[in-house]
Amino acid sequence: MKAIYSKRVPRAVCAIACGIITANASADVGITYANGGFAFPSEPLFYLSASGSSVFSSLHGYSFGPINTSIGESLVLRNFYLGNFAVTGDTSTNYIDASSTALLMIAVAQGGAIVHSQNYALQRTTVNSGYHNWDLGSATDINLTAGLGGGDYTVSMRVAYTYFTVTGATLPDVGLAQTTIVTSNFAVVPASGSFALLGAAAGLIGRRRRS
Repeated sequence: MKAIYSKRVPRAVCAIACGIITANASADVGITYANGGFAFPSEPLFYLSASGSSVFSSLHGYSFGPINTSIGESLVLRNFYLGNFAVTGDTSTNYIDASSTALLMIAVAQGGAIVHSQNYALQRTTVNSGYHNWDLGSATDINLTAGLGGGDYTVSMRVAYTYFTVTGATLPDVGLAQTTIVTSNFAVVPASGSFALLGAAAGLIGRRRRS
């Protein structure tokens, strides 16, 4: 996990725990929750927590199991929900305003090689005293198994967001906080054509043995 900032930010901001970002011991900049709503075989809507929830199971290390795309099954991210904050701390004033942004980054990999990646701009839904809530807006129902062949895969998600910090009488510094959140896994079972080839091969072996 790491944090990345613009060149103007004079102080380090470290990433700790599972997706939590804090500017210092007073934790005046960070993530309050990061939850995903998923649809997969037998679960039309299943919530998993990347950070900050004791209600949902953890997304980190979660196995979605086999996805049989040949019969129309899929793994879909229905929506992603983020809560973050930037408030006045012991030595600085921190805030998020209308120009601040939040980004969800998704990467699907097989055998350590990324086969698909895309970034989605999160949309602010509500603000409450420095605490902001975001979701995917209209970019919902992301099919994570679209176009994938058979095999084992991992899906990694992380969030980046911008905020402002003011120390003393200086002008606001723009910070970009970024952290790896979670990695989960799933398997795409062979397509129907693969099963047909296996069946044909088995039949050929059987005929050879009988002859």
